[in-house]
Amino acid sequence: MKKHNRNTVCFIIIIVFLFSLVTFNTFAQQYNFRNISVKDGLTQSEIYAVCEDQRGNIWFGTLGGGLVMYDGIEFYPYTEEDGLLNNFVRSINEDKDGILWVGTEAGLCTYNGIEFKVIEDADGPKNKVVKTIIQDHSGNFWFGTETGGLYFFDGKQFSNYSSENSSFDNNIYSIFEDRNFNIWVGTSKGAYKIKDNDITFYTEESGLSSDIIRSICEDDEGLIWFATQGGGICSYNGKEFNKFKTEDGISHNIVYYIFNDHAGSLWFATAKGITRYNKGKFKVYDESNGLAGNVVLYIFKDSSENLWFGTSGGGVSILDSERFVHYTENEFTGRRIFCISQVPGGNMIFGTSKGGITTFDGKRYTLLRGNETFTSSKVRALYYTPDSTLWIGTLNDGAFRFNKNGFKQFSKDDGLCSNNITGFIADSKGRVWIASSDFGISVLFDDDEKIININRDSGLKSNTIYSLIEDINGDIWAGTENGGLSALTLDKDDPERVKIKNYAINYGLSNNTIRSVIKDDSGNLYLGTAGGGINIFDGNRFYQISKKDGLTSDNIYLLIFDDDGNLWAGSEKGLDKINLIDSFKIKECKHYGYNEGFTGVELYKNSCFKDSKGDLWFGTVNGATVYNSEEDIFIETKTKTHITGIKLFYDDIQDTEYGDSINAWYPVPYELILPYNQNSLTFEYAGIYQRNPNAVRYKLMLQGYESSWSPELTKREVTYSNLPPGEYIFKVISCNESGVWNNQPAEFKFTILSPVWQKLWFIFGVILTILLILWYFISIRIKRIKQKNRIEQERLKMEKSIIELEQKASRLQMNPHFIFNSLNSIQGFIAVNDSFQAKKYLAKFARLMRLILENSGEEYIPLSNEIFILENYLELEKLSLNQKFEFEIKLAENIDKDEIEIPPMLIQPFVENAVLHGIRPLKENGLIEINFSSEDNILTCEIIDNGIGRDQALKNKPKKAHKSSGITVTQKRLDQIIYETKQSGGIEIVDLKDDRGNSSGTKVVLKIPV
Repeated sequence: MKKHNRNTVCFIIIIVFLFSLVTFNTFAQQYNFRNISVKDGLTQSEIYAVCEDQRGNIWFGTLGGGLVMYDGIEFYPYTEEDGLLNNFVRSINEDKDGILWVGTEAGLCTYNGIEFKVIEDADGPKNKVVKTIIQDHSGNFWFGTETGGLYFFDGKQFSNYSSENSSFDNNIYSIFEDRNFNIWVGTSKGAYKIKDNDITFYTEESGLSSDIIRSICEDDEGLIWFATQGGGICSYNGKEFNKFKTEDGISHNIVYYIFNDHAGSLWFATAKGITRYNKGKFKVYDESNGLAGNVVLYIFKDSSENLWFGTSGGGVSILDSERFVHYTENEFTGRRIFCISQVPGGNMIFGTSKGGITTFDGKRYTLLRGNETFTSSKVRALYYTPDSTLWIGTLNDGAFRFNKNGFKQFSKDDGLCSNNITGFIADSKGRVWIASSDFGISVLFDDDEKIININRDSGLKSNTIYSLIEDINGDIWAGTENGGLSALTLDKDDPERVKIKNYAINYGLSNNTIRSVIKDDSGNLYLGTAGGGINIFDGNRFYQISKKDGLTSDNIYLLIFDDDGNLWAGSEKGLDKINLIDSFKIKECKHYGYNEGFTGVELYKNSCFKDSKGDLWFGTVNGATVYNSEEDIFIETKTKTHITGIKLFYDDIQDTEYGDSINAWYPVPYELILPYNQNSLTFEYAGIYQRNPNAVRYKLMLQGYESSWSPELTKREVTYSNLPPGEYIFKVISCNESGVWNNQPAEFKFTILSPVWQKLWFIFGVILTILLILWYFISIRIKRIKQKNRIEQERLKMEKSIIELEQKASRLQMNPHFIFNSLNSIQGFIAVNDSFQAKKYLAKFARLMRLILENSGEEYIPLSNEIFILENYLELEKLSLNQKFEFEIKLAENIDKDEIEIPPMLIQPFVENAVLHGIRPLKENGLIEINFSSEDNILTCEIIDNGIGRDQALKNKPKKAHKSSGITVTQKRLDQIIYETKQSGGIEIVDLKDDRGNSSGTKVVLKIPV
């Protein structure tokens, strides 16, 4: 773009920004109306009456679509098919007992939550068009009809005021009771005041602006207001009337309804939108502001402070507040708002998708773009320096500066790093830092003659810069794309030199893309990241807050503080208003999205601004939105929680045999007792909160099945399948958008019966029968077992006796040859007159016999005793065989021979066999080794001889030789020990061979449990 003549451009800018003398079209503001129509569930679009019941449901009277109940989510229509008297409903009123009175074009009926009842009293408004209904402070009812005049009902009988019995007009539009209990009646021929049967008439001659009075209301100061058809509105102070018409600010002179919101405003429903009257000022709302239709017939305020507007043809509009006002696309501003600023104390300025810049003075827009006056490029950044210099950053044409000295453009031709500008910051030295989307940062010195550029070559980690901020030390911080956070310091002596310190994930950042950087009054930096939530840097470390801490999204586009110190975070899901406490923890986080009135929802990077009044402006993909904190009133109204229905398996409970006693208003039984096989229940529930019904959350518990509340849920039904028999209480609580819970749960008690086979008497009977049968069979079995055990015990006793006898016999048994040979040896020593050897031999023999006899009475003896017997025995055998063999007895180191006990004479028979059958046939050099070892409570005894072996001994044995039973008895003794100790053991005999396969002796291995 070429540079413009300075004087020409300066003149244009001054006109645009300072005077705004040129007249432009006015663009209507969009308010936070939530509209519901036929496509949403209404049965008809003409709404003549709106009422809230005690349960929080809203009821609509339609012209042809019957009666409609709305719980904030679902619509429930009632028509003539359901018992409604007539589908043309003109008025609704709930009495003090919770009964709905419904005025139709065919008369009057009531609804008690179960059925409709037609009022057929001949003295009542039978077959009349009932336009209005009220219940006065005494509980009496007043009904206004189209042709039958005014009806009064004291609960017992009707009386009538009409042209037939008084001077009353027959066409009644409205009835109202004031604070002094006067009844005011608006008719087609003026207004009437009834006080203790005294009637006062007011007409145009009395000062009314019209005789057709559509609605009457009283304001907070006690003034009576009249809505007229054609005459606007007028107020009455008891003495005189004050009139207001279109020229005074009302949108239309046909006014259908007046409503006092008791928050300082009167609302007038007119034939051209709504007019709000507050402190002497009128404000108009119509279709251009988001209202569903311009012809408004009825106004109502619910318990959640929502205003409901019933229209003719547009359905219903709901206004919860004016905390958000929206400015959407028009011929002067684009749909997308990239940046926002404000002329100091003056007009708002927008950079939009239309290109150029748009100014707004609250009523009118001005667009400056192209035509040789200004850039047509999209403006992505607006910034005022402390000296009121305006900087404008564009997508393609670089930066523009406007101040008292004129208008000037800066581009790459002038030394800027890029023509694609994303932001500005003026530092405390008067230098302007300019961020770009592709080539880093330019620093413009105050003399305009020096520009330095900082980029990756200078030390930045990224050339895409989203945000700049100066800290309390004068350093500049840059938020980048994929390069983290950079701190930049210009050298004091050489400003063209810059020191850069980069912070990334390894320093504690949660994400390396930083879209927004702001600071608080203490100098802490707040960083909005792309996917990492919000990071806070206190100069030492980074803190993080994210979705797990309460944020709606971790994808942050902008950050800004309001005047109350709240941090606002914008994302693709709307706004989060964050109240932080010490250590940067979230105390409270309130979300604003579409359901909360922030209709733009998705924000643009750093498109936000706090204006001179403290209001916050936000740029979105659907226009600009301003937030007014004074209109954001905290509503303490709790949700009203109800159990709205029950399904048994797939059928509504009222359609089953168990739903014969249904409560009023909701099809829930008074009592529910189910058989054991009817055990799958679905509970439907609703937490009614009309301000923001989609934000309601629930907690559930089935007492008797669960012991704690469920996590927060948004679903409005839950199913419990295969419930066991028992008594249960289903409980549900709910909370509103502010997290205010209703502590008193809605409850439903029910019982699932046990089957016959689970009844106590049946169970006891079955148990008793089983016990008797078991007792019978067990007693027989016990007898048989006892008999068998007795026989077995007798057998075992006999076997034990036999074994004991055999053991005793074996203990006493000693080979006769041994005794004979021993005595012969002693005799030989005596014969040769060797008394010393005879005495020695005889002593050994006597000691051996004594030990055998002493131990024969013991069941177990120490191993040392058994070894001593073996030593004496072998010494005697050695002597009797003329020293033709030697013997060795060895014990392993881990054996304590005095502690280990074994049966007596258990080893001796095998040693005796080794001597008699193995060693005796040898001529000389016999050897017997006895080795003891122990492991795992098993004593192992190895008896090894180098005799002739078993095969040769068998051949040498005489055919009629004595058959020894020692080994057999020993085997039985071992078996008895193994049985008693439950351990392993046994006897193993091994034939030893030499290298040529000839017999070289025998080895016997005994394993004895100890």
